[in-house]
This record gives sequence, C-alpha cells and structure tokens, in this order.
Amino acid sequence: MNAPVRQDGRIVGPVLQPRNLHQAKRGSIHNANVATKLGFRGGTIAGIIHHEQFAPLLLDAYGPAWFERGGISLYYLQASTHAEDVQAFADVPTGEVENSQIRLSMEQTDQGFTVLEGTACLGRPVERSYVRERFDARREPGETVILADLVAGETLDPVNVRVDMAQQDERRSVTTAPHDWYWGDSPWGGAITTPVTAFRLLNGGFSVRGLVKEAVGLYGAIEINVRQGPLFVDRDYVAQGKILATGETPKTEYCWWECHLTDPATGDEVADMLMMYRFMKGSAELLKQT
Repeated sequence: MNAPVRQDGRIVGPVLQPRNLHQAKRGSIHNANVATKLGFRGGTIAGIIHHEQFAPLLLDAYGPAWFERGGISLYYLQASTHAEDVQAFADVPTGEVENSQIRLSMEQTDQGFTVLEGTACLGRPVERSYVRERFDARREPGETVILADLVAGETLDPVNVRVDMAQQDERRSVTTAPHDWYWGDSPWGGAITTPVTAFRLLNGGFSVRGLVKEAVGLYGAIEINVRQGPLFVDRDYVAQGKILATGETPKTEYCWWECHLTDPATGDEVADMLMMYRFMKGSAELLKQT
C-alpha cells in the first residue's frame, strides 16, 4: 500500500476505496434501498471507517505517540458509498508537536466533494477540536419525537467492554490501512485496536436501548481522544456514557453524547469520545415497508 507523502505543507494519503460491509442490512442507512429513499446516493459508508484511513497520516505527523495520547475529531459532511475513491489529507505540524493540533479533510476524488472535515492532535492542545466547536455551536434544541425520552445531562450505566482478536480479525481483510501492530507485537507489547475497534469499545457506553424510537440512524460526528494508551486487544475496559444534548434540524433529530473509557484495574481514564448520532425524520414509516 502506498505510504502518505508530504506536499506543500500537507500530508497526502493515497486514493483508497473503503467498503460498505453492511449493504444487506435491512432498515439501515448502509442499505441502498433505504438510503436512496431517504435522499442519499446509495448505501453509505459508516463514518468511523474513514478514521482508519487517517492513521498512517497521523503516524507520519506524530509518530507512535499518537496511539498513546493522540486524538482525531471528524465531522461528516457528505457520505461516500461502497468502493468510491476517497483521499485523506492532514496538515503538517509546525513547531513543537506536543499539544499541537492539525486540520484534516477527506475528498471524494471522482465527483470532487468533501466527505468530512476535522482536526487531530497530540496531547492536550489549547485550541478547541473541530467537533467540540460544532458541539458548542449547536442549534437550539427544538422539539424531538424520536429522541423524546433522552434526557440531557443523564449519565448512563457503566458497561464492561472488550475487543477480542476474533473481532479485530474482522478488520484484517477490509481495512483501508492495515498495520502489523493491529494483529501482532507492537512497541507496547501486544496488539492494539484499530480506530474502528477503538470506537467499538467507546460506543459500548451508549446503552439507551428502548429509549430511542425506531428510526434510521447515522453518525454525524466522532471525536476520540486516547489519554493513557494505546488501547489493547483482549483487554477489559469500562465504558460509561452521558447524554449531553438533543435537538433537531429540518431532516434529522440528533443526540450529542460523550463516553469515558477506564481501566478497571486502576480506575484511570484511558480514552474518551464525543459523538453525534443523527436519526432521519420520517424514517419510521419507511422501516415498516422494508
């Protein structure tokens, strides 16, 4: 696989083709029949899949320390579909890299639209991340129906989470950016999570089954910060989420929430996530027909 290159102050990744692994899933935004009826071009690629494509660029920018105390913050603007050409870009850090932040973007190269924008960091920069800025600038809540039972400020029950090697192996043949550290020895002594399986650990904290009415959902934004890492395969963690806000736009209802991941042996926080879920208005009736 082609390595990223530095050009004109940016780190430029190769053009890659992420795969939509959930095209056959009924009632899902990844299903072409459902997605096109909701106004999308086809079954969408899950936003978190694109995070893996940035890992080589951030290793170039920050080195292995990015897996120990790095962050990635992406806001999804327009969905790509199965095997479309997409290319990732990152600014080259200037000056001291510790506690620095750089801009990220991804382009769909065939049709020329921007898939996402965001930031990445090492340590704890003074600047607000891209997703945190969007959270701070969120709309007034408005009236929700799909998310009417979610309460802003509510802390969710802690959940024991773990990614085993069988789950990690699911990414081996499909990731756009494989690395030996994901499946064997790493500088830290064992296999570390991919960005997708790191998300699975943190997403375990969104335990609100029964509180969200039936609707087609999609990811609006995901920010993951590793505080004391890296995150390991075959290791137990505890995830605890909190609902931060709900609201609505003309086409969606949305929920902002955060999750904190801790090491049960020490109680130390090892990672956190800020995320926005979107739910398509009017999709409940569509789900009845699929």
